Amino acid sequence: MPIFTTYLTPVDYGVIGVLAFISFLIAPLFGLGLGISCGIAYYEKDSETRKDQTIWTTFVLLGFSSVILLLVTMIFSKELSVLFFKSTTYNNFIILSVLTSIFNSILIQPFTLKLQLDNKAKLYVVLFVIANVVTLILNLFFVIILKRGVWGWVESGLISGLITLVLFAIPTLKYTKFAVTYDLAKELIKLGLPLVPSFFFLFVIQHSSRYMLERYHDLQAVGIFTIGYNFGLAINLGVGSFTTAWYPYFTSFMNKQEETKFIFNRILTYYTYGFGTLVIMFFLFAKTALILLTQPQFYTAYTVVGFIALSQFFIGVFSLLVPGIYFNKETKYVNYVQVLSCIVVLLLNWLLIPRFAVIGAALATVGGVGSMAFFQYLLNNYRPYVKIEYEWIRLLKFAGLLILAAAYAFYIARYSWKLNLALSLSGFIITLCIVWTFLTAAEKTLLINKLHIGVKINV
Repeated sequence: MPIFTTYLTPVDYGVIGVLAFISFLIAPLFGLGLGISCGIAYYEKDSETRKDQTIWTTFVLLGFSSVILLLVTMIFSKELSVLFFKSTTYNNFIILSVLTSIFNSILIQPFTLKLQLDNKAKLYVVLFVIANVVTLILNLFFVIILKRGVWGWVESGLISGLITLVLFAIPTLKYTKFAVTYDLAKELIKLGLPLVPSFFFLFVIQHSSRYMLERYHDLQAVGIFTIGYNFGLAINLGVGSFTTAWYPYFTSFMNKQEETKFIFNRILTYYTYGFGTLVIMFFLFAKTALILLTQPQFYTAYTVVGFIALSQFFIGVFSLLVPGIYFNKETKYVNYVQVLSCIVVLLLNWLLIPRFAVIGAALATVGGVGSMAFFQYLLNNYRPYVKIEYEWIRLLKFAGLLILAAAYAFYIARYSWKLNLALSLSGFIITLCIVWTFLTAAEKTLLINKLHIGVKINV
């Protein structure tokens, strides 16, 4: 980030942000919901043949979808450029960005799912790290060495996307037999298509603020927001890993749902304590991180970081609340939850962005994602799912702590970065101490024992 913000301007980051916005839009729509239906069909029969058929049938369906997407993009690239940039200048950027999304967001899905569903976490992580290192090296080469600016960013993304696809395809090619069946294709589409509106709604909830910011302000504002968004998105290293592991974990309770009421409530509490504490850290250290890792024209992005981290935290909360609809095969209700959240986020965009610009966009994003978790909780109580008694007193205590910590973070942002860092460190230590008091005696003992065992193993 210190390097890229030297060679790329806020306007450049604005262009990158809008291109990312387009990618976030098309990937779920042309993914046809197969990422979810593939997981359901994969476990439906305990057969290696069935599993191979599921992966390759999914890939073929996504291949057809990708061809249609690329053709549509090439035909209407200028119209899309006018729609998103108010100019025809960026039509080639859009074509290359869409092709990149086809490689690393659409076609790659069955290969990453194969590793996840087979519990090959170490191999997944190794490939993920290699792919990201390759991406970073290519970005540095094209943007800095070749001095290609935004063009270099897009070109390196395209090459790294293809490399990433090949990396994740190799294990599947090695350990599975190519098999495609028409009946399974129909089943996958039947299960997946109802979820496509859900993915679109989720896109609107998470990313519409960026588009509205460009409409009401300019690409520079989008660039500032994009930098803050990327910093806040770093929490997904944890939240994303948790939600990835959560899906196969909760589906293992499909035939023992009564047990969930004694387990899932405590999982939400621990998730809130752990990742909520990380959110507080993002609020506290945002300004220092921006000063150390970016150029002065990007410093104001610190106002966005904590709120984006909070929005990703709520994505995890939402994931913890959805098992009931999967157990009862009522995934259509996700659409109802998310359309309500879309209304909330669009209303907040309209109210906040014209007046508060970047910070308004961040607040609208939090409001949209947070409302999604809220509406899902209401649905769970309305439908005849297994009722889970969550530990509301403990959760509300932490919510109060988070609000106070966020207010404190914005208050100390007025000071020099060195004093701000000292006050942030003090605030974070106090936060850890308070969270410690929220734990029961048994939980403290268990945590100490686990930490002690971990230290012994490392030694």
